[in-house]
Amino acid sequence: YELGSWFPVAFSAGAGFIAVSSLINSRIVHRIGMRRLSHTALTGFMVEGRYRGPDGARLTTTVIADSPLAQMLSMQVSNPQFRGENTEVVAYESYEGLLTRNGEDRLQLLVLMGPHTVQVDARGVPQDRLLALFSESALGAVEAAVSR
Repeated sequence: YELGSWFPVAFSAGAGFIAVSSLINSRIVHRIGMRRLSHTALTGFMVEGRYRGPDGARLTTTVIADSPLAQMLSMQVSNPQFRGENTEVVAYESYEGLLTRNGEDRLQLLVLMGPHTVQVDARGVPQDRLLALFSESALGAVEAAVSR
């Protein structure tokens, strides 16, 4: 940093700013609550849609913009050792994702779209129907929304 004898002063000033911001953060969390604070912070990054079919099938689609999950999911897609037993890699056009079976009638689909993550939770929807629905309808709409 070429600060010479001023380096200890600059270093301690940085530590002081970190201590003050930590104190302010703890007071905000104490006053507002961690759950409310984190949900409010995610409001600008996440959109969710729900669908309930006449046959009882349920789909919940969540799009998370600039998601830190994208890096973790890319590791799971590329390395089988990071995947669970009931998880398989699926591909949609130029995108890759993970399909996980959670029980008999529950599926979770996570698709990476650049820095964005799309999560689809499905209950009562067979795997082939979920993949077809996502490919035919949701993929185009989500792709258009995240490319803006």
